[in-house]
Amino acid sequence: MANKPGVVSIVRRDKTLRLTVTSDIYERLENLAVTVGVPPATLATVAVGFYVSNQERALGAVQRMMDKVGAEIGSLAVDEGHEQLSLLTKTPR
Repeated sequence: MANKPGVVSIVRRDKTLRLTVTSDIYERLENLAVTVGVPPATLATVAVGFYVSNQERALGAVQRMMDKVGAEIGSLAVDEGHEQLSLLTKTPR
């Protein structure tokens, strides 16, 4: 069933990720969590989700750009670009 606009579905978290942060970050996270009315762990989960989504989007944009450049100047530069990108994403080519 699709969500109505502005309605967030409840997502069940089933994996644990342990993080160690500085005291400053921990206090800031706690303060922000109180401000928005959610537990600090929930806020951290949202932050990690946003970060991962943004990185995937950025890497996808780089991939599309390299493909377009490759179509214009040839595959040699694109192959090198893909190799460099794989170093960032740890996905072997």
